[in-house]
Amino acid sequence: MDDKSIVDLYFSRNQDAITQTDKKYGRYCYSIAYNILTKVETRRGCHPVTVTFYTFLWMTVFALLTCQPQQLPALFVHNPLPTIPLGIALGLCTGIIPYFLFTLAMKVLPAGTASALSIVEPMAATVFGILFLKEHLTVLSAVGIAAILLAVVLLG
Repeated sequence: MDDKSIVDLYFSRNQDAITQTDKKYGRYCYSIAYNILTKVETRRGCHPVTVTFYTFLWMTVFALLTCQPQQLPALFVHNPLPTIPLGIALGLCTGIIPYFLFTLAMKVLPAGTASALSIVEPMAATVFGILFLKEHLTVLSAVGIAAILLAVVLLG
């Protein structure tokens, strides 16, 4: 959706405006804010656990504003025993632990270097999917991996 259409949604007080803004700009805003604020807060002496906690607190608030929270209980009602531990493990392994380690890295690395290294994340996910989940390497994936490697070389 283009910017003018998103602005029109806001003026018409349409609830989809927030969702469309998140889809188009959410990743960029989060990445910029996280990199800048993490560096500032770690230099001020904040512990990485504190920075990670507040980052996830704000992400949770933003997610609850942009999702439909009334549908969340339905996810757990049908099969709660495997769903809850799986959800916790997923949150820890794909969210909290990686961002905590990234926050630790921000203490010792310049923000540009840490950002350049974080660019490799989608490439690593693709390679791990091919190696461990038996996914197929497509032309688009190969081009994406090459583009990411080129970006890291140019930025590094």
